[in-house]
Amino acid sequence: MEELTAAANRDLGDNISSAVERKLLTRAEYAAGERRSYLAPMFYGTALERHVAAAIEHSPVLSQSLVHLGGPNEADFTITMPDGTRVEFDVTTDNPRTQAQHRARPYGPGLELIGYRRPDSVVPFPPSP
Repeated sequence: MEELTAAANRDLGDNISSAVERKLLTRAEYAAGERRSYLAPMFYGTALERHVAAAIEHSPVLSQSLVHLGGPNEADFTITMPDGTRVEFDVTTDNPRTQAQHRARPYGPGLELIGYRRPDSVVPFPPSP
């Protein structure tokens, strides 16, 4: 998960303006990140989560075990281990305050956090092409 997240973060950091074309963000989500810098970090995280989900979906190996959940009151991803244990993951920034907020969610106990450092160049989003 760490490698997938790091690769997605590098890719989006270099080319966030391709997020709509790649169906990682809707036009409305991207436009909100352009107009309101306080929304750009949230929508960057949305695009990053969707990027990781797409990488999992397109991998014959990873798609056998990792499942993208996402949505309100659910972890971003889950995997069921061979012993039946379920491990849940959230992809979020490496900010300690943000990570504490994720751990405080109803599904937070035992949650594995995959941290990333958002590039400064994506807040606000650059003008759409």
